[in-house]
Amino acid sequence: MIAQPESFERLPHYIGRDEAKNLLVQYAAQITSHPECIALYFEGQGGLGKTRLLQLAPTILYQSEKTKPIPFCCAELLDFYKFENRDPLVIEQRLIEGLKQPPDGASLWYRLPAEDVDRAFASYQAAYHHYQQAQESQNTEIIEQERARLRTTFIDGWNIFSQQRPMVIAFDTLETLFFRSPPDALINRTDTAAPLDALPEVLRITAGVDLVIQWMEQVLPQLQHTLVLCSGRPIRDGTNTLVDRLRELRLLRESVYRLTPFTTHTDIQDYLRAYIGERVDAEDIDLYYVQQITDGRPLLLTCYAETRRAADALPPGLPAATPDVCTSRADFEDWLIATLLNPLTAAQVCGSKRSPIASTFWCMRDAVFAKTSCRPSLNVKTYPVTLRPLTSLHR
Repeated sequence: MIAQPESFERLPHYIGRDEAKNLLVQYAAQITSHPECIALYFEGQGGLGKTRLLQLAPTILYQSEKTKPIPFCCAELLDFYKFENRDPLVIEQRLIEGLKQPPDGASLWYRLPAEDVDRAFASYQAAYHHYQQAQESQNTEIIEQERARLRTTFIDGWNIFSQQRPMVIAFDTLETLFFRSPPDALINRTDTAAPLDALPEVLRITAGVDLVIQWMEQVLPQLQHTLVLCSGRPIRDGTNTLVDRLRELRLLRESVYRLTPFTTHTDIQDYLRAYIGERVDAEDIDLYYVQQITDGRPLLLTCYAETRRAADALPPGLPAATPDVCTSRADFEDWLIATLLNPLTAAQVCGSKRSPIASTFWCMRDAVFAKTSCRPSLNVKTYPVTLRPLTSLHR
């Protein structure tokens, strides 16, 4: 995930969605006393808080009286938007590394000492070495034998910890497993100044749903005291074979939980108040207008709240939103791309503190916004904006 700049800080707790949080807490408590693996699947369009829900699962568990005393271990979120994560070996290795305390020295209550993780998965690492040697031999039978051994040692290592504390896995952006190519609109676009040959590489997406399903079939039912949190957008043709298989394996106990936009002014007001406090009331913010341009989506509500913070909380030179700028959600998204998320603008207004190149990469969060935003077509708008200053700065 691209680092967020100081002016775009997210709150350390999850706002609203009490039903979704209660569901998470309910099943987290269940795996504590039952040696089983349970999956929850959260589905919704872009900008509704799916990823944020998974990211803040440790906080949600800690804030609940039902699960606060329980020493969960939550692995780092694994995002399938990154195509390399669709390889079963990469999934296992990322999960192992994701159990460790971060290398920057921060101590997280839901992570484990690196030396303990290395010790528990020592057999796995040895098996991985043998697997690499088998690949060099190009003997299919030996490769399959070593892969099976590798899978077994991963399960054994995982369950060493799950016997001591319940474990949580988070899989995000699962809908991208069903994408077999970048959007046609992006590849066929000819009226952009961005290098067209670079765009498919930037957005390279490969199908991997069969590999991931096979890994889940072979591994997840063997994991004990483990909660698997999944999230993704709806599949366009309506057939999510991953969800179907999780049901067949009896891992998915609940129906897919569908997140929807905030629809009441009370929800929107509470969300904004969490960011900017009583200024929501003091400035007499038009909640009908806010709902109109954000569609009640938390991602866009967060962006809107940023525009209403005190002037000294934003970098100097960045424009603020006014009612005459946007009249719809599409207008507001376009405005965000052109102003707050435009790396060229950031390079100009923040140049006193950072070099243009540093400022550009500092504001590369526009790529994250385009990935998680409400309209896939924003990819077409965002990458030309991003790549043009990048290519000009390197000349």
